[in-house]
This record gives sequence, C-alpha cells and structure tokens, in this order.
Amino acid sequence: MNETASCGVLSSAASTAGLLSMTEYLCIKKHHTDYRRKGNGRADLWVADPARQISWAFEAKQVRCAPGTRPSTLEDAMADACHDASRLTDLEADRFYGLLVATLPEEDLEDLDDLVERLDAFADEVDIACKFGGGARPAYAFLRLAQRIKSR
Repeated sequence: MNETASCGVLSSAASTAGLLSMTEYLCIKKHHTDYRRKGNGRADLWVADPARQISWAFEAKQVRCAPGTRPSTLEDAMADACHDASRLTDLEADRFYGLLVATLPEEDLEDLDDLVERLDAFADEVDIACKFGGGARPAYAFLRLAQRIKSR
C-alpha cells in the first residue's frame, strides 16, 4: 500500500459517509522557505461536510514499519506531514492536518508485539488515531492538527 492509495481509501470512506472529497488536487501553497511567496502545488486529500459548511485538508506521509522502527521515525514523518499541511493557504480548507499512515511488514515475522506496542503508544502523541484490523496485519492512521504559518 502507498500514500496515494491510502488517501484514496480515506476519500472513498468520506464519500460513503456523505461527504465531499478529492485526492491529489491542485492548490496554492506557501513556499517552503519564504512563506510570503506562494505557488502552485498539490495536496493529498480534501474532505468537506456541506451540511456543516466545514472542510479539512490533509497532507500525508506513509511509513512501512519494520520490527526495529523507532518512535523518532514516526515522529519525523508526522512532522513532515504537518509541515506540508501548514504550507496550504487558508483558501484550501478550514482545518489542516498532517496524516501519517503506518503499515506493518507483510512478511511472517515471529514477534511484532513490540512494534505494535510502539505504534499504540504513538497514538497517545497525536490528536486522532485509528487502528484498522481485519486483515493479516493492522494498519494505523495518525492525525495531528498542523500549526498554521502566517504569511508576513
């Protein structure tokens, strides 16, 4: 599974729930070093609830975890996602989130308990966490509200 596919699944779920959604859409972003400058960019996922007149924009990263995956690896990927979300302009949505999708190895490894414990612990470090089961291995979605960058 990859980042684009993960956003597609979340977009489909939003549509099934009666929300509007788009993936990989063109947008205006703040420059990565000079936030006064803006340019064309791409965002990973946009979801809106027309009844409540609210929308959310998400920038996603994906980590394919291994038994030795450290919490800092997860935190670094989440920080990257939040930074990307913070570069979206206020015209894009009402709320901006970094989204981290974490998957477990497909190989049949004997001891994934430590890795699952680290992922479960990381859930306490974010605003929203979901653990999806039902398959051979669980997958995780972690969301953190991105800090907004003010243009000068």
